[in-house]
Amino acid sequence: MNQEPLVSVVMPCLNEEEAIGPCIEKIQTTFARAGIDGEIVVCDNGSTDASVSIAERMGARVVHQPARGYGNAYLKGFASARGRYLVMGDADDTYDFTMIPQFLSPLEDGHCDFVTGSRYLNGGDATSRPSIATSGIRRSPGSSICSSAPGTPTCIAATAPSPATPTT
Repeated sequence: MNQEPLVSVVMPCLNEEEAIGPCIEKIQTTFARAGIDGEIVVCDNGSTDASVSIAERMGARVVHQPARGYGNAYLKGFASARGRYLVMGDADDTYDFTMIPQFLSPLEDGHCDFVTGSRYLNGGDATSRPSIATSGIRRSPGSSICSSAPGTPTCIAATAPSPATPTT
């Protein structure tokens, strides 16, 4: 039986042997602590280092995308994912995977259809790791708007079924 996991974490990878192990470990620990049924999908984009063997040894499912490019790797990873929800993050240990439960909560509660986060909010930059403020989009007309404190999900309602524009 091949049951659908709740979440698939999709990570594109190109020569990330130094960082992929810590990423996978953080995701696995987060899944265990939060009781999340999840899978880790590493989409290798032609690594020549030990990234693939590290990911496989740690229990991640590795898929290969021979067509080079970050977008190609993500698309292959998404197509290979089996989870109800997709979480995307790079394999370079610059994403806070411990926040996965905070991203899933508004989705599971039905408050949002889409949740996103940014390390650049609240004065962050590419070298800093502040708490991530998240925002979500509810595409159903007439949905209520809910909000919460920085660092926790904020749900923003769309007024029409057309694509919504997220705000921070």
